[in-house]
Amino acid sequence: MILILNIANKRNQAEAIRQSLEFFGYDLVLKNIHRPKELIDTLSTWKMRSIVEYIIICGDGLKDAFIMPDLVDSVYEDGEPQSRLEAKTIKKLAKLSGQTVISTACNTFCNKLSKSFISAGAKNYIGPKDIINSNAALYFVQTFFYEITQHGVSVKTAYKIAKLADEETNKFKLRK
Repeated sequence: MILILNIANKRNQAEAIRQSLEFFGYDLVLKNIHRPKELIDTLSTWKMRSIVEYIIICGDGLKDAFIMPDLVDSVYEDGEPQSRLEAKTIKKLAKLSGQTVISTACNTFCNKLSKSFISAGAKNYIGPKDIINSNAALYFVQTFFYEITQHGVSVKTAYKIAKLADEETNKFKLRK
């Protein structure tokens, strides 16, 4: 099963990924994330952890952080991060159990962020090391899962194939 986390509806990318992966035959859940607490709660307490193999995070990124939607100050709970969800918060609060995490958000393969997911229990973390074209990110994810579905290849092999398309897809990096 695949869990897609859609932070602030990034140009319908999550929906395009959802439709592609359902067409490939995957079972999945698409969860829209509107505030930092929702992302933290999903990564730390979600009930389907044991059956989810892949987590895809769609949204915007900024070196070592996911950019969160801006909310009115009175809406935030005490201690809830505002505007950015940083690597240190993910490392501290996320509880994963061997999933492969794929981020399509720009600049989310920086050392701190990628290592925070591995420290939290992810088996692999894949994300772009720079600003990436949204179409290239969509293509990368589709190719990655096509290779796994159609050719039964490993995560590492699917990653290597998916990144070969052009300079944009080559921005994706893998951490184990």
